[in-house]
Amino acid sequence: MSCNINSNIALDCIDSAGSIVRAFVLNGPADSYVQAAGNVSAITVGGSAVGPSDWFTWDVPRQTSGYEEVATVSVENGTLYFEKNLSLFFNKMDAAKRNELLLAAQNQSMIVAFEDANGVYWVYGMDKGVYTSSATAATGQTFADRNGYTVVLTSQEVNPAFTLDAAVIVA
Repeated sequence: MSCNINSNIALDCIDSAGSIVRAFVLNGPADSYVQAAGNVSAITVGGSAVGPSDWFTWDVPRQTSGYEEVATVSVENGTLYFEKNLSLFFNKMDAAKRNELLLAAQNQSMIVAFEDANGVYWVYGMDKGVYTSSATAATGQTFADRNGYTVVLTSQEVNPAFTLDAAVIVA
């Protein structure tokens, strides 16, 4: 049986941090990608190899954004898929952000990557694409309240997110 457990998982040191440093968005869909042992080392979109200049960088305030991946298993149906949600927060409502987030809401086949607080790059949407599942613009009641956007970028795929070689995304 090819799904037998084949390695130990040791208790790690306490040296990890949560949060998202920044997100990267790419117009998809992916034609193909090179993946080995859960790490993507190359992506092709529109017949061309993807490089750092192809990604759009979305910076977020520190300790505001996060990623969650949930496996849904049906023993009865013999199925498994992973729902991935990247929640991004952008301060200060303005026309430029509004317009970009509108385009993201209309796109159904983005490829999304992000850098976590541990310096690891992750990518998802390689097989089924990423779409905007929710977007909120809000301003509070007092001067100290937040003014900005919250966007959730979602995908359901049969694989969990892959790590991504930094050379594919940063120069």
